[in-house]
Amino acid sequence: MTRLISGSVIETEERTCEVHGAYTAKKLCFGSREIWSGCKECLENEDKERMQAVDERRKKASMDGLLHRAAIPLRFQGCTLDNYRVDATNPKQQRALDFAREYAASFDEAVRSGRSMIFLGRTGTGKTHLSTAIANDIIRRGYTALFTSVMEAVLTVRETYRRDAEKKEREAIAAFTRPDLLILDEVGTQYGTDSERLIIYEILNARYQIRRPVLLIGNARIVEMQQAIGDRALDRIRSNGGIAVPFDWNSYRTRVGIEDLDTANAVAH
Repeated sequence: MTRLISGSVIETEERTCEVHGAYTAKKLCFGSREIWSGCKECLENEDKERMQAVDERRKKASMDGLLHRAAIPLRFQGCTLDNYRVDATNPKQQRALDFAREYAASFDEAVRSGRSMIFLGRTGTGKTHLSTAIANDIIRRGYTALFTSVMEAVLTVRETYRRDAEKKEREAIAAFTRPDLLILDEVGTQYGTDSERLIIYEILNARYQIRRPVLLIGNARIVEMQQAIGDRALDRIRSNGGIAVPFDWNSYRTRVGIEDLDTANAVAH
């Protein structure tokens, strides 16, 4: 008795696929099991769909990881450039949105040149919404971003000064240097000490050296921001075409009624 090798073809038969027409089906032997093969083109399509599904799951996992590492607050994770609401009577607000769109669309160039931006002005005017919308946009294109407040960045570096600290100062600085875009929020709310300004400068200078852009957000005027972070740090932001975008209109919250507060909170940061 001849012993068949597993996977051997023991019989063929002409069959018809409803999609692809005639094909030759093969009966394959796998031990004690006999299986007829299906349409080759259908099987290839199923393999492609399966691989695409696997690839999509991998991309989603990678995207979720990038979004997680960006540390964008939950309130702003759904912010996009499209859902930023512009008052039709406010051309300044439209210009701010246009600047944000242009910056996100040309982020390839911003990464090459290190071109940074500053959003500054009144609270509740949409600075945080637009900055996180930029981050969400570039993350979906494979870039990395990190959102943090200036005070959090300062405290993170200061923690390395303890004797029992797990990280060294240069490692903490490096964590703020690696992302393609660093967003520093609440500039001007720190105490404004020389120590704070030195830490901020070290972070911004480290990014400047390797042409990594920064987006600063502050409620102060540019002069007050300069006092908060220091002349040298602001000079790093201004270099390579960095610009400041003013948000000098009234807070969204002051223009809505009580019944609209949920909407106001969603779009007015």
